[in-house]
Amino acid sequence: MQVAKVSDVGGRVTADKFGSGFWTGRGNEPFRRLVRCSLLGIAIALLPMTPAVADGTQFVPLQVSTIPSNGDTNPYGVAFVPLGFPAGGLLNPGDILVSNFNNAGGLSGTGTTIVRVTPAGQVTLFFNGNPTNLPPPKLGLTTALGVLTGGFVLVGNVPTIDGTPATIQSPGSLLVINRQGQQVATISDPVLLDGPWDLTILDQGRSAKVFVSNVLNGTVTRLDLDVGAYNVSVKQKVQIAKGYGFTTNAVTLVLGPTGLAFDPVTGILYVASTLDNAIFAIANAAFASQPQGTGTGKIV
Repeated sequence: MQVAKVSDVGGRVTADKFGSGFWTGRGNEPFRRLVRCSLLGIAIALLPMTPAVADGTQFVPLQVSTIPSNGDTNPYGVAFVPLGFPAGGLLNPGDILVSNFNNAGGLSGTGTTIVRVTPAGQVTLFFNGNPTNLPPPKLGLTTALGVLTGGFVLVGNVPTIDGTPATIQSPGSLLVINRQGQQVATISDPVLLDGPWDLTILDQGRSAKVFVSNVLNGTVTRLDLDVGAYNVSVKQKVQIAKGYGFTTNAVTLVLGPTGLAFDPVTGILYVASTLDNAIFAIANAAFASQPQGTGTGKIV
């Protein structure tokens, strides 16, 4: 399972995907686990370049540039290619994917690329949504990056025209990309996918539940997907949380619900809401049919 996001200059270190866990009954235990995962990510980022040996395998931390040939910057999303990902494409299990939110000029919401980093540190271009580099691309690839074991990559898109809040092209969308780096579908909804900013996945092979935080309306949506050999189809879209603070900002572009972590043991989805400066827990997230109570879940 994906455990932590670690990105270079312009990105951040965040705990994003839990492999497993348990609820102890202590009110702040989920928060402690989230902090521990964050500290683990920071520790990995700060490890010295001295080789270390763990379980008989040599481990050498790598530092690579995520800037592709078109100059895109500001790496936002980070995702691991999981075990079981099918062969025959550009990706292999253990690869890391990084989505860029800015273009070469540093304009937010104009990055169009995803780069691949191999375990050996080789960096190649996986996806370019604007290969001719001609405006307007109408792409700004967000933190919402995930990989399905069925052979597809999902990435959020919140584009702008010139990098300012006034030109955000709402509602945005989720792109579906096959293992050859080709976009095969777009998932959109003016309400249920309004600024897809981050995501996490409960991967069930031929089906998946994808939780998406929407930064432009302060909500969380669950997408129930069927995963075929050549495409991904949406069975249903369900809003499972609402009421998180959100706003646009001249410096950060947007603020709202961002990081998501799903605990498959307890069924709890954790939501890091930036503007609220809080982490919320949503119970029964994989099966909820509507927001419960006040809509945000409980603060942890």
